[in-house]
Amino acid sequence: MNSSSNHLPVPPRSPTEVTSKAQRRRFTAEYKRKVLQEADACTEPGQIGSLLRREGLYSSHLVTWRLGGLRRDERSWLVLRSRSVRV
Repeated sequence: MNSSSNHLPVPPRSPTEVTSKAQRRRFTAEYKRKVLQEADACTEPGQIGSLLRREGLYSSHLVTWRLGGLRRDERSWLVLRSRSVRV
């Protein structure tokens, strides 16, 4: 018995082609303010998560955008404080 007769022919594959390089999303200051205002208005559990899913964002976006609105000395203080709190 010939074992090669049990194999089905493999169809030809098309070559994989990468058409463009992924780019980071860029958000306008107006959009960031709008999302931060909506997040600040959330009072019920799960509302911020729902907002983030709806907008396709991560919680780190909110943290970064909030820190971006602070003065440089305030950001430095928060970073130093967070490092000293870690155990």
